[in-house]
Amino acid sequence: MGPDLIFVLKLTQLHEPQASYIWVAVQAKFCRADKNLNLKGKELKSAIRSVTPDRFFMNENDKEDYQEREKLSDQKTNREHLEFRNRVRSAMKDLKHREHAAGPCSVLRVVASFPQNTNFSLVPEGQISVDQTPLASLNRDYLMTRLQHISPTKYLARKDEEDTKARRSSPKTTIPGVKAVTIERIQRIEPWTGQRSESDIRAANLKDLQDQIDYIRIFKGGKWLPPAVWRIDGREYKDTLIEFVYGWLRGRFTTKGDDQDGQVIIDREEMIRKLVKRGKEDDQEYEDHVLALSDHIGEQGGEDIIAAVYSGTKDVEMEDVRSEETTQDQEMEDVTRGATDRRRNLKRKKRSSSN
Repeated sequence: MGPDLIFVLKLTQLHEPQASYIWVAVQAKFCRADKNLNLKGKELKSAIRSVTPDRFFMNENDKEDYQEREKLSDQKTNREHLEFRNRVRSAMKDLKHREHAAGPCSVLRVVASFPQNTNFSLVPEGQISVDQTPLASLNRDYLMTRLQHISPTKYLARKDEEDTKARRSSPKTTIPGVKAVTIERIQRIEPWTGQRSESDIRAANLKDLQDQIDYIRIFKGGKWLPPAVWRIDGREYKDTLIEFVYGWLRGRFTTKGDDQDGQVIIDREEMIRKLVKRGKEDDQEYEDHVLALSDHIGEQGGEDIIAAVYSGTKDVEMEDVRSEETTQDQEMEDVTRGATDRRRNLKRKKRSSSN
């Protein structure tokens, strides 16, 4: 029906004597993220509608022309909602020195959800771009950082961690492991570098493209990429695979869809949705897979190998295969060094006894 919170925000600019003002309309959502990382599309649509001035006090079925409603009772209620809405919109337009760039009513719409995230890509573009009225979401990480020292300390961060663990332990969102034989095979391929041209990548066969993606996923910290069993395949998807590999080699992936040093930056979540294969239009399994991978978008793996390796029929978690190998090498050096030291001590004792 309307926002949970509405207030006026003063905007100032350097060397500009006259300040401007906007209304801020906030819809707050406290929804646990133990099953879904993002607000569901239906809930998000409702939240956006509640902070959009055209829909203030309006139900989902209300119409601009209330006489289009079949029942007289619905017409009466619809008409009352329109009257309330129009009075509020009129009052908002009376705000002095309001910022006209924020739409007809000078409103910044805000959806503040926690622990669930707000992902505007889940709703139609037409609902986001309404009369040039800006739409924003709560920055969850910033909120947790700002409130971490307030008693109870790190409360929000702990809730977020609890929900993340619950999501990742769900059978629906458990990412399949990588077989040891696959890791051994991928280790033997020659990884492509940024020197490879787009034409060379396009000339590659599907198997080579998939192998390069597996190499990135296993050895280059790409845990957010779909495993082979979840990934698109077939010649009709080759252009998408090329787009990803070429973009990765050019360093064009980030956690945000912005520009960096004049280069086009590709949003990771958008690419996940392209790379995950789907069945029918409303495929819940597809959404579950996207959700599982989206949980790892912000993780920076660097050169780590992060994989679950199948040993026979049992899964063995390997957080960092290379660091494990390094540790084994160090232990072997220590053993060798220790054995050498013992032999030297033995020789000294023999020399001292003979003297």
